[in-house]
Amino acid sequence: MDPITSQSSHLKRRLSESSDIAVDLPAGLTVDTVASCYGAEVALSPASLVAAWAAADWLELRAENGMARRAEDYFQEVATDHGRAAAVLRSCMAFLGGEAAGAGAALLVQCLETLASSGCADGRWLEDVAALPVEEFEVAVEAMRQ
Repeated sequence: MDPITSQSSHLKRRLSESSDIAVDLPAGLTVDTVASCYGAEVALSPASLVAAWAAADWLELRAENGMARRAEDYFQEVATDHGRAAAVLRSCMAFLGGEAAGAGAALLVQCLETLASSGCADGRWLEDVAALPVEEFEVAVEAMRQ
């Protein structure tokens, strides 16, 4: 089994069903983002974090040194900065529909929990959530319920 397939539970499962598969990427994911899960150096930023997070989740990557670990580590770094955590929160909104919705919602909830518990007694985190357009706010609330 090649290195790409051996790391992805999703691809292993799909190839066990058929040796000839076509892969349709979930909305919001690009070939470059998925390729970055396999060692291509990609600079993570608050805007790109959710795509990397969603790609690792969609591929079902669990490798300790892979993109799933890098994304989690980067989130922990970003979470200490209110402005960058709020930027991640806003970028999650693009991933709350379609096949990558679970990963987008999981990161969104972590952002909200981090912002709420970051000692912002002044309520800045509520302002970040309230600044979301109404449609996105409703999607965020629904994602949190699920």
